[in-house]
Amino acid sequence: MIIIKMALRNLFSHKMKTLIVGTVLILGSFFAVVGVTFVFAISEGMKNSLTHSITGDLQIYSKLAKDKFSIFGDENGSYPDIDYVENFATIKNILEKEVSNIEAIVPMGGNFAMVNPGNILDKKLEELRQCFKEKIFDAAKILELKEHVHAIILDIEAQFFNNTASIVSVSAEDSAKVRADLDTARAESFWKDFDAKFERKIEFLSNKIAPLIFDDNVLYVSYMGTIPETFARSFSQFEIVKGTNIPPGHRGMVLTDRFYEEEVKHRVARRLDKIKRSLLEDHETIKGSKTLQDKITSNISQSAEVYNQLTPKRAEEIVVKLQAFLSSKESDIKKLLEDFLKVDDANFISRYDFFYSEIAPYIVLYKVKVGEVFPITTFSKYGTSHSLNIKVYGTYRFKSFERSPIATGFNLIDLMSFRDLFGLLTPERKKENSEMEAEMALEDVSISDMFKKSDSKKESEGASLSKLKSTVFTSGFKEDFASQGDKVFSNADLENGIFLNAAILLKNPAKMAATMRAIDSVSEKEKLNIQVIDWKNAAGIIGQLILFIRVLLFSFIGIVFGVSIFIIMNAFIMAMLERYKEIGTMRAIGAQKQFVLSMLFFEVLIQSVFFACLGILLSWLVIVIVGGRGIPAWNDIATFFFSGSRLYLFFDWWYAAGVLLLAVIVSAIAGLYPAYQATKIPPVSALGKTH
Repeated sequence: MIIIKMALRNLFSHKMKTLIVGTVLILGSFFAVVGVTFVFAISEGMKNSLTHSITGDLQIYSKLAKDKFSIFGDENGSYPDIDYVENFATIKNILEKEVSNIEAIVPMGGNFAMVNPGNILDKKLEELRQCFKEKIFDAAKILELKEHVHAIILDIEAQFFNNTASIVSVSAEDSAKVRADLDTARAESFWKDFDAKFERKIEFLSNKIAPLIFDDNVLYVSYMGTIPETFARSFSQFEIVKGTNIPPGHRGMVLTDRFYEEEVKHRVARRLDKIKRSLLEDHETIKGSKTLQDKITSNISQSAEVYNQLTPKRAEEIVVKLQAFLSSKESDIKKLLEDFLKVDDANFISRYDFFYSEIAPYIVLYKVKVGEVFPITTFSKYGTSHSLNIKVYGTYRFKSFERSPIATGFNLIDLMSFRDLFGLLTPERKKENSEMEAEMALEDVSISDMFKKSDSKKESEGASLSKLKSTVFTSGFKEDFASQGDKVFSNADLENGIFLNAAILLKNPAKMAATMRAIDSVSEKEKLNIQVIDWKNAAGIIGQLILFIRVLLFSFIGIVFGVSIFIIMNAFIMAMLERYKEIGTMRAIGAQKQFVLSMLFFEVLIQSVFFACLGILLSWLVIVIVGGRGIPAWNDIATFFFSGSRLYLFFDWWYAAGVLLLAVIVSAIAGLYPAYQATKIPPVSALGKTH
């Protein structure tokens, strides 16, 4: 007890040393607890974002994969070559039977596609074509469409030869041909017999005039092939925003709502949306933001994409409304729209509201509307193209992080269509091939027989030609599936087929490692030819960010406490020098080295525990106040890391206990050398001899 009392007395008698050591321990403990809490909260947020949206807890794929699997693609943005797995139903049934911790298995497969829904002239020409083919001939609508098409042609001509950015530039030698085509399209003779020869006229306009409009109309779509109802049921954060999910057994697609609003939507409209969000949610100003000013400039330069979509009659009505709204006498709609789109901080909201109430209802606000069918084209890894007409049933998002570009990067397509687009033989395609082979009287000939017939001395174990014909990849294929659009596939049709990878959701994610070992064991025993990885590895570089952040944090903590060792050690050495004669006197009156060492040890222990606890209490206070309210996500990426609009921190006493133990160890290491040196102070120093 006397040793503890002396230790306490010495702490108060050497206030400067105590203050230095205390400050270091308080700050070190505070930053360690807050840092660990923050990083583990982000790790948990990223885990929730990934496992509840796309990766599941685990992913399985073929053991024959040539590349390392990453659900977000490789560093070049392309999907890795992971081969394929033969039959989803077989894999699913065996794993669910043999591995008790599996909650659900969701088949998947990722790919990219191009979608070209056509520009405004393409759309109006298609409307015109359908009008002529209607049983009920609507002369008034046809006249309005023809006037609109003619107005678009005149605007194309004006912009084309004024080198407007929205029009494709051509070489000088092609300019004369373009001029001739435009002259033909706007000539009175061209329109005089239009109704009688509408097919030929529309084809000319589609092939010669429509391509002159360059409005960046092609969409590049990343999509995930799956069983839509299984996907929606398995991922709890999934919710439909517009329209509906793909009906069970139907072909179709649901787009992410973020992709629909920021890629499919009219460019002028989506820029206005982004400006509004920046002003109201991010508290920016147009005057102070170069980015917002650039968006306004782009809208003004591309105003043709607005007025070109207005029929002549509607344009006249908009002119009157714009004149009243802007208090302008200008009668040219082009100039009126350009003036209207010159928004600033004072007038933005009123003009935004006017745009959506008076203009947006009369333009093509989305390149592809919910409920429409559009063509989608992909290229297989062998370079063959595959196309389908796909209906968009709706849009979806993941609740809590719907604005995150990472978590909303996958548009969903039904598994049957995915197999067709990827070049995978579906059961129905195999049936078609078999019927074609039977009709053409194709004979199955083994490769070995072919070699024998050619007197080759080499022996071969090659499989039959029919097996080669049933290989997963088909040749280039393009088909209009409109005739199959109403066909409903059974669950057996969907599951009894090839898939690339599958997400596994667990009943108890804490048993992930044991479940992975069980899956590997079952795969080996049943020869399933699959491998399993956890969600972090499945997410590729995004999943590895968690490891990187943790390493960064612990490196920072290590540096802080490493520096603390030297600061505390120097403080103890200074204190020891001040107490040189005191320690010598203690030794002179009989204090043993062990007594001195114990006294100094308790000084270190008391300091480290007391000040580390102060730092931990301070961190608890900050975490409770700040973490309880939540740290707001400052951008869309942060919503993914936070798994929502705010990051909530929760104090963990186990983290605190670990930091306290670390503080004690650091202090003990720092005090070890000074204490050892103190035991060497000779008793004679107390008799007045200098040291």
